[in-house]
Amino acid sequence: MEGERLSLLIVDDDVSLNTVYARYLSQDFFVDQAYTTIEAQKYITEKDYHIILLDIGLGKDTNAGFELLSRIRHAQSHAHVVMLSGRDDAETIQHALSRGAVDFVSKAHPDQDIIQRIKIIAEHSTSEKESSGDRVSILGNSFITEDPRLLTILGNLYYLRDNTHITILIEGESGVGKELIARYIHDLGNPHRPFIVVNCAAIPDALMESVLFGHKKGSFTGATEDRIGKFELAHEGDVFLDEVGTLSLDTQKKLLRVLQGGEVERIGSHHIRQVNCRIISATNENLEELVRAKRFRLDLYHRLKGMSVLIPPLRERRGDIDLLLDHFIQNTRVLLTEEVRKVLRAYSWPGNVRELENCIKLVIAMKRDGLITPRDIPSQLYTETFPHSKTGNLAQELLTKAKTMGLKSVLENIEKEIIECALHETKTQSSCAELLKTSAPTLTRKIKDYGLK
Repeated sequence: MEGERLSLLIVDDDVSLNTVYARYLSQDFFVDQAYTTIEAQKYITEKDYHIILLDIGLGKDTNAGFELLSRIRHAQSHAHVVMLSGRDDAETIQHALSRGAVDFVSKAHPDQDIIQRIKIIAEHSTSEKESSGDRVSILGNSFITEDPRLLTILGNLYYLRDNTHITILIEGESGVGKELIARYIHDLGNPHRPFIVVNCAAIPDALMESVLFGHKKGSFTGATEDRIGKFELAHEGDVFLDEVGTLSLDTQKKLLRVLQGGEVERIGSHHIRQVNCRIISATNENLEELVRAKRFRLDLYHRLKGMSVLIPPLRERRGDIDLLLDHFIQNTRVLLTEEVRKVLRAYSWPGNVRELENCIKLVIAMKRDGLITPRDIPSQLYTETFPHSKTGNLAQELLTKAKTMGLKSVLENIEKEIIECALHETKTQSSCAELLKTSAPTLTRKIKDYGLK
């Protein structure tokens, strides 16, 4: 491994294994060793680590590593934690990944394989710091969930880390994190293999064949030079075809040839090139319905669906909302009140995680620091969260809001909206104060308090 020497903590009560790992890894890392939970806690309190190799079982407690992992994630959220265990069942893997570990390694693997895995993660960590900071990588700890269905998916995908011959179809609504899952699948193997993303919905049909398969110079108007297609660029790696349901039937036919024999032919060329790459595809459309409508080939559908992954929408995994909120406000100077969290948990989030993230980014940009209260979040969130009652009983509606948000927050929100409407109607603060039958200084203070203009 070249470049900066990173700091590494090995936590394993097996003295012989701990020593073996330390001996080999000390050539590339600054290594500390801990044999007990107490020793490990002392190290993570006193020093920062880039990577921590953590055994799940320490002493008589077969799950002590999980508790220690939680403390590490709180104290050193930047650290890449690799869980180590003699158990490699799906449930153990799911627990490790869901609690923030970047990888899971079985002790059944040869020592050199485990050491090599640590080095790969270290190289990824270094390149991650040198780049602009790609937040969608699982190794960057950006896929956050406690949903049992997603944990099962993550656990099952782990077993495909070395099998690049099985295609994977990721289904789910827009914004649920389909590309995150695709990158997670890719990073389970060697993350330095090519990972090529193709947004099928963003490329015109006339250019799609050239983008995917490449072309020879002069093969059509505008082809001023040879172009290598995405499949050739992804050789020995992965191609992620996002919104694959938008491909034309003609392009689908050519894609089928790649899936069947790994054959690629550039436009204007008669030379067949062999490529070896895994195809991960994603769609927010129902491909079975597209097949029935004869807009998608049945044979291609079955080829793409080697393994199917369905990502549930955020409204069906509301338990993840608080986890995501904590992640989005991490390293900021804002805090969310419980009243705000209640509103955000209750909202349906039709745009899913992407909409939630954009909402929080906007709130942080407007507030900058301090406590985020209900009056700081977009008012449209309340419209759905607390719809007008069918009876039209305003008092009952406000009572419902007060039970969730507290009376003070409800009244402040109402006052803010009234002032906003009055300002829009009157255009000036003096006429607004006259309309609302309040003094100009009082109105000016409230406008400032509510952040109105």
